[in-house]
Amino acid sequence: MNAFGNVYYFGSDGSRATNTTINLGYGDLTFDNQGRLSSNNAFIGSIVNGAIQGWAQHQILPSLTLAQAILESAWGKSTLASTYHNLFGIKGSYNGMSVNMPTYEEYGGRMVLINDAFRRYPDNNASVQDHTDFLIKNSRYHNLIGVRDANTATYLIRADGYATASTYTNSLRNVINTYDLTRYDRVAFSL
Repeated sequence: MNAFGNVYYFGSDGSRATNTTINLGYGDLTFDNQGRLSSNNAFIGSIVNGAIQGWAQHQILPSLTLAQAILESAWGKSTLASTYHNLFGIKGSYNGMSVNMPTYEEYGGRMVLINDAFRRYPDNNASVQDHTDFLIKNSRYHNLIGVRDANTATYLIRADGYATASTYTNSLRNVINTYDLTRYDRVAFSL
């Protein structure tokens, strides 16, 4: 990992792996034309290095970060994500920037439409970094720090109140399992 949070792989001959997919024992890992860890999925590839950096700096599990971004932003395609770069549905403001948006919340088993202020970011990288900061700065999420098991992390984030949806834990687990996101945890643990 370099100072910018990018993960690279250098072969036994010292050359950087570029435009290739390699199995290093973590599952297939893809490296882009500059040799950065990426993904066959463009959205995951755009945020995977930030998710791994979240583990390296604060021990927030990359698979949790990636699954939340996928689920909360509909693969980066929701209006909140595509226009305002808020990949995680975090409410409030970021450096004084926010946007009011309608959102559904589950209360007592019923879905209710409300308007709320959501953080607005200059780019997706700021959103990923702020997600990690949000989790470590809010004491109710401190039990997530250092958790190395995706099932435990997905249970805890829902129990801690991150989302109101009763199906949140299972939804995160389905995303993690479907896209083998724990391979990025294994990469992070090896750094």
